Order: sequence, then structure tokens, then C-alpha cells
Amino acid sequence: MNPDALARLRAFRLRQREERRAPEPAEVPDGPDRVGIWRPADGGFVRERPWSAGDFWAPLERIGPKRGQRVVLLGESAAAGMFYRPHLSPASVLESLLPGAEVVDLAKISIGLVELIELAYDATQLEPDLIVFFAGNNWARKAGPWADLATTQDWGRILESGGVPALVDSLRAGLREDVEDALDDLASLEIPVVLVVPESNLDGWERKRPPPWLPGDASPRWHAAWEERDVETMRRLDGGLCSTTWRLLGRPREEVEASSWDAWFSGVPQASETLRGALRDGGRRRGFRIVEPRAPFIDYCHYTAEGIGIVAAAIASAILDVPVPPPVPRVPEEVERLARFTAELHRAHMEAPVTPRRPVFDVPWARDFLEAKLAGVPLPLSAAGRRLPAIDPHAAMCPNIDADVLEALGEVPPGTSEPVELASVRYVERTSEGFIEGGEGVAERAYWRAPWARSAFRARRAGGEETLEVLARVPLIEAPRPGDVEVRVNGVLAGTLPSAPRWTRGRFRVSTRPGLNRIELRWPPLAPDGDAALRLVADRYLLGLWADLFPVFGELASLRLI
Repeated sequence: MNPDALARLRAFRLRQREERRAPEPAEVPDGPDRVGIWRPADGGFVRERPWSAGDFWAPLERIGPKRGQRVVLLGESAAAGMFYRPHLSPASVLESLLPGAEVVDLAKISIGLVELIELAYDATQLEPDLIVFFAGNNWARKAGPWADLATTQDWGRILESGGVPALVDSLRAGLREDVEDALDDLASLEIPVVLVVPESNLDGWERKRPPPWLPGDASPRWHAAWEERDVETMRRLDGGLCSTTWRLLGRPREEVEASSWDAWFSGVPQASETLRGALRDGGRRRGFRIVEPRAPFIDYCHYTAEGIGIVAAAIASAILDVPVPPPVPRVPEEVERLARFTAELHRAHMEAPVTPRRPVFDVPWARDFLEAKLAGVPLPLSAAGRRLPAIDPHAAMCPNIDADVLEALGEVPPGTSEPVELASVRYVERTSEGFIEGGEGVAERAYWRAPWARSAFRARRAGGEETLEVLARVPLIEAPRPGDVEVRVNGVLAGTLPSAPRWTRGRFRVSTRPGLNRIELRWPPLAPDGDAALRLVADRYLLGLWADLFPVFGELASLRLI
């Protein structure tokens, strides 16, 4: 190992240990250390396991000794060429545009900020002449129900003094600090850097979430305006904190920004304007070459084959300091069809609307995929799944029933008449219709919680007369919430439950149809309890307890078809 590289790596690992930034205790190497998934061997580095579909790392088997100009590419899934690996990647195209240079692909799908900076230090063992750093979609500072004690109490103090807007401002300031620290680490390597500022696909994505608790009676008024799609009232009430409002206004960059600060809801990896600006400005101050490619996307942040060529050419232009025309990468037709099919699955699982019978689903293996999904087990464990091509399992996975995809693939056959419990993420219609439960320091609840006035679940049934059993409650802050909980099956009112803070059970005779059915609950309106709710959240944070910054319309302990 180069002595200077070893010294920098040792210093970084020691600083990790001191600052507790590493997810695990950092080891301080005394000699050649691993570089990602590659371990030292025979004067170079070898992959510790063969590549297969779904592997986060590049399919590179061995990194040999340096023999000429060497460029190291570091980044996340957009830099990895997700959906086209191992046939095509930004690194492979970039190498073809840099005569005589070797490009080592260290991009890793789903890599986080701390791991990526550690990887940059590890990569100095490869003695690169230049680093291409292409990341940021996975970087965020978010508030959630709970964090470590000090952070949770900081949130409480900020909420107490300045409310939710001050909390959001502090999170964005923290993100800028994280970017500055990362760029300082890169600059300390004393290796030239080309910094690629990531972009998000601003078209076709629904970053849906409600606003947090708003002062006074603003929360029930906002949700009433949402039902009417009265966007001007929504905007006036939420003060720009809600991505759903910005979407209705046709302001996608503000939509991205407003969906980047909370950890209560699932969302797509994306680069907020706060992050993009911090990368751009911080990179320029440190003398990095800045690249901001504009290229076609295959989903929310990953590129088409044409887009990969455009991105690689933009990077090559920055390295060579001359314009490089973008190539048009060619991949076999079956690779392109599989990439678009898999990307469409990923889109659907990340809240993009799915149109039934989309042409992208018109593929020879669509029926096998439908059968494999209906089996309810990981794809390789079903006979139909084993007949499929090498579909990226991370794109194929979905926590909910995936009803939109099932209907787009073809006619969904009848299901079971056996009893089924629907009050879980497995059967929710859209993942944005529920909170993310569990996580660090927060036990997963034994009941479903509704952040919207309507909650929908999907069940595949044999069809016929059944009993729907509901066990629900309507949580209160201070004021009562008059009204009833409406229960509907396939649009037909099955009955009501009284609005009560205690658990209340109801049993209804319903008619289900063969195939997919939709069960919807409509909760009573929120009470005008915003001030009391925000005080409660701040108080709980100050005590180091989990708290709900977003209103909860209702809670389900059980929703059973029997």
C-alpha cells in the first residue's frame, strides 16, 4: 500500500471512531485493506464472491496493479447503471471515451454517505490519478418518530421555540454540513476530483404525503381542501411544507424539496435542491470540476442506455477539457426489454402511477411474473420465478400487494376463501397511505395507523358472501372527533363504526368478487388540535420519547375477511 494512502486511511478510521460516524467500530489497518467487496490478493484485489443479479457491487472480478492512468468512479445506483448492469454502466462507457485509461467501477447500489467516504479512502490504495464522485441521491437529514437521545431532544427544543418550519430549516442546515464534511474528506485525499451533481426525474412521480400537524385548526382545514383539490388553500395553510401541494401546483423541484425532510413515509432516493446546491457550491470552492448532466431517465433517478452515454460523455469532457460527443450505447434487445420491465416495476413500487396494460409489461415472461408474484414468496422460491430472466430482486420486491402491477400484467385470477388479516403493509393499496413503522429505537406497532382520511387495502379472494371483521379506534389529542368510521367494499358501504378513542369492533356481511377486491375505511375529520398536538410532540421529544409529528386519523388492530 502507498504509505500516504495508508496514513490517510488510518487517520480517517480514527476520526470515525472518535466521532462515532461509522455504523460499526472502525478498524485501523496496518497494511493493505479491503476496497469495498474486493480483498487484497496476489498484488491486487479480488472479488470475494461471484457477481449475480441483485448484487450491489460492479461485476469486476479483479482489480490488478496500476499500469497506466487510473480513474476511480465512486457513486450510488445512478452511477452504477442500475437496470443495465452487467451489460452497460457509466464506468464502461467512460473507459471507452478515455484512450489509454482504466476506469475502476466502485459504484455501489444503495450506498450511504459515510460508507461512500470510507470507500473513497479505501480506494486510495488503488493509486488513482483522478476520482469521479457521482452521489447524493441517498443523502438526507430527516426527522422521524425517534433518533438517539441527544438528537431527539434537539428536535424538541427547536419545535418548542420555532415550530416545524424551524425544524425543517435545521435539517437542511445539517444536510449542508454533511456535504461540507464529505467534500472536505474528498479534498484531503489530494487527488483531482470530478464531481457529478445528481439530478432527479421531475416527471411522473408522486411524492405523496400529508403535511405535519399545523397550528390551530389548519390541519382539518387542509385535509378538507385536499378532498376538494383546493390547492391555493392547501398552500396557504401548509406554508410550503407539503410535497402533495407542490405536486398539484406543478412545481416538481419544490415537491422534491418538501418530501426530503421527514422519515415517516417511504420515498424515492432523490437529490433535493438543498443538496444539489451544497455539492455545486462546495465543489467549486475546493477546485473540483463540476458536471451536471442532463440525460433521459428510465425511472426517478436512473438513466436509459442513451442517458448513460450522455452522462459518460459529460464526465469525459470534464476530464479531457474538450467536448466529447455522447455515444449511443447499444445493448441487445432482450437486455433493453428487461431493463425497462424492471424499471417499470421499480417505478410502481416507488409510487409512480401504473397504467393498466402498459406496453412495457407486454413481454414473454409477463404471465410467469404474475404467477410468481401471486405465489407470495421470493421469486427464486417459486417455479414460475425460476423461469424468469435475471430480474433484479431489489426492483421486484414490494412490501404491499402490488395491485397496480398485478392488474397491468393481466387478468388476476381468483384467490382464496380462507380467512385473511389485512391490517398490515402487505395488503395496503399504496405504501404512501401508511407510516413507516419500526426502525431504530422504535418498535414496530401491532396495529395499522392511517395518516390520511381514507385507507384502502386490497385482497385477492375467491368471491362470494363473507364477513368483514374490523377492530379500530379513533385517536384523540384533546377535542372529540364526532362522526363515524365508514367501511366500504368495492365502493359499496358495508357499515359504520362509532368514532371512539377505545378499541371498537364491528362485523359486516359483504360480497367479494373473484380476483382483487378493495376495502376502504373513511375516518372522521381531525379535531382543531394543532397547537396541543405540536406541544405534545415537543414535550415527548424533550423526554427522549417517540412522537407523531403527523396527524393520525385512525388505527386498525384488525381487518379480517372470514
